[in-house]
Amino acid sequence: MRQQYAYRVQALAGAMGLIALAIIVQLTRIQNSPEAAIFRQQASNYAYELRTFYPDRGEINDRNCHL
Repeated sequence: MRQQYAYRVQALAGAMGLIALAIIVQLTRIQNSPEAAIFRQQASNYAYELRTFYPDRGEINDRNCHL
């Protein structure tokens, strides 16, 4: 009975290994595609948003945001 489980575990580990390998290959293929440069350019356009916050000083609010 133990031998049957050993084969199942080996088959499952092999299947998971193949899936992991397929994911790595797909990630590599996407990163090296011609469209990758376009996506990098678009990402750099939306990477930053500069905002200045001026907090209210000296006011104490309760839990309902009333002074």
